[in-house]
Amino acid sequence: MPIYPLTEGCRNVRCVRSSGARFEQVESQIEEPWPELSKMVGDKISRARQTPFHMLHFPMEMADTKLARQRLAFDELFALQLEIQRRRRALKRTRARCSAAARNELIQTVSPRLGFKLTNAQTRVLREIRKT
Repeated sequence: MPIYPLTEGCRNVRCVRSSGARFEQVESQIEEPWPELSKMVGDKISRARQTPFHMLHFPMEMADTKLARQRLAFDELFALQLEIQRRRRALKRTRARCSAAARNELIQTVSPRLGFKLTNAQTRVLREIRKT
């Protein structure tokens, strides 16, 4: 039986019953976030995702809690890695669109409006920037 930190007037048995009733209501709605990955990493960790919250609160053995925590930690880390990869790709796409090498339109538009001719050094620097 799990032991919860309690507030005054609340008994552990009552907390266990109410959390158990709630788990029964929502547990079937928990979906596997990475079904293909679970098949690759193996049966033990895959089974843990089906009921990690149940295993944490109502473990049959203490090893169940460890397995459930590992699975939840894995899910968090994997989601974080996916988000980092998504942001990295978005940044690369943005940089490619903003690249001065890709378009010379801004320089061609602004240069005649300056009111003076660029020096050879300024022109050379702009060419170097466009190459990067």
